[in-house]
Amino acid sequence: VWRLWGENKAMQVVDQILEGTCDNDEILRCIHIGLLCVQEDASSRPKMSKVVAMLENCSLILPSILPPAPLPGKSESFLWEHKRAQLYQELVRSLVHLLPEALSYSHEVEVEI
Repeated sequence: VWRLWGENKAMQVVDQILEGTCDNDEILRCIHIGLLCVQEDASSRPKMSKVVAMLENCSLILPSILPPAPLPGKSESFLWEHKRAQLYQELVRSLVHLLPEALSYSHEVEVEI
């Protein structure tokens, strides 16, 4: 995902089931947020409250992404990379599914004010 992000090909990681169901900018925002969550330095990763705020408020400028944590040694790298890819895809799917809900909640809050 990190490599594809750097090559401006991040949409290649999106499950085809989601194709046409969401705005590409929203999907890229979710991928960006997901990459923020796997940065090598844990102190650089956003807290969940910040993740929710980033999902709710599309006008928030997202921080730059630092490289993700390195994979373990070569003997384990294939299995680790596969598992990490699965976890990341699940995270992106979850964020994409939460985005409409977060946006509608944000809209409801604005209407009540």
